[in-house]
Parts: sequence; C-alpha cells; structure tokens
Amino acid sequence: RVGDEAAARAAVDGRTRILVGGEMMVAPMLGEDDVVGAIVVSGPRGRAFDMLDLGVLEVVAAHSAVACRNVRLYASMREAAEISEAMLELGQALATQVSVKAVAEMLARSVDRLVECAAMSVWLRSDQHLELAAHVGYTPREVGRMEAASLAAAEAPFAGNLETRSVVVLDSDEADALAAATGLPRHGATYTLVPIGERAGNRAAILVQRGRRRGAPSTRDARMLLGIADQALLAIDNR
Repeated sequence: RVGDEAAARAAVDGRTRILVGGEMMVAPMLGEDDVVGAIVVSGPRGRAFDMLDLGVLEVVAAHSAVACRNVRLYASMREAAEISEAMLELGQALATQVSVKAVAEMLARSVDRLVECAAMSVWLRSDQHLELAAHVGYTPREVGRMEAASLAAAEAPFAGNLETRSVVVLDSDEADALAAATGLPRHGATYTLVPIGERAGNRAAILVQRGRRRGAPSTRDARMLLGIADQALLAIDNR
C-alpha cells in the first residue's frame, strides 16, 4: 500500500512530505537519536493537503514522538525496578538455604516463577562434568533420563558456553547434543543456557526450555536470568 511505503520511507529518512497528488501526507515521529515511527494521513478524493496541513501534522508527530519516548522510559524503569525487587527477594531466600542442593532447588522454583518457560533444569558442576540438581516442568521419565546423564563441560551443549556471563540460545547442533545426552525433546523446543560463574569459576548452569514459537527469551527475561545466575553464584560460593 502507498501509505505503508510512505511511512517506511519517512521512518528511514526522517523527511515530511505530501504525496499522491496532495491527497496524502506523512510525517516522521523523530526521537532524540532515532525515528520512533511515522504518521500517515489520507484525505478525501479530490481534496489536496497544503503546507499548513503539513505543519500541523509535523507538530502532532513531534508530540507523539515525545509521548512514545516517555512510555518507553517508564516501561524500562518499571522493568528495572521489578528485576531489582525480584533479585533482592531471591538473594534473601537463597541466604536461608543450608546446602548447594537446596540452593539449586530454590533456583529452579525462582526461574519457573520469574521467567516465561515451559520447563527448566539446574546442573551443578562436579570437576569436569555437570549433573542434574533440580528441575521444574519435566515428566518422571524425562527426569530419570536427565539424572542418569553426566554432561561433560568440554562438550556440547556446554563447550564454549561457560566462558562468559551471558544468556545463550543453543544452536541446532548444541540442542541435538543435549537431546541425545539427556533424552529431552528436540523438536518444537528452544533451549537457553545461562552459566553460573565463568571459566574456572563456573559452578553450575541453568537450562531453560521454551516452545519453538517462543524462541529466545525476551530482553526482560534475559536480564532476569542473568540476575538469578549472579545471586546463585553468591549463594553457592558461600556454602
């Protein structure tokens, strides 16, 4: 459609313009460092817009851009406050756990409550292997297979993914390796790995399972997972 194409061009070049013989006009919604969007107005057939109309639309677009920026800022601040509050509560709860196993179980319940997922598991490191310590959302049969697995830290899906503080969506080969080693479902699932501790300081890992349509965790969930991993590292190191 002409209007869609005009809006797309305005969003790219930031220019206000009158189109289609004067029957349509478009104005970009300019933010401080980017273009938030664009407003397209179509008039009745035979009625041409003039520069005065375009000036009014520019003012509306400017005010709309400010409103959108304020909404984004508010949402970002609210998200940051939510994550900070959740991490404070989690840190207090983890401090009361008397063993690393109890910490892992608390982590599993916390991830299930705070992050959108279909299932998740916590794997504790023992020398050069990781073993299942806690889980949520799996069937008894799946749990039995995971408990029987001892996953090498130097092999997929962990190889190379325990080096940095990050949220890693497993690629196809890594997900295949995880499914082969643990019997977890491969088709229709996306797996995300979050290390607890980095490199030689690695203590454990969180694996989050989501439906394929869900894909990677949202920005909010990724920040939440990193915060959870940080709190978990402190709790494990203090045991």
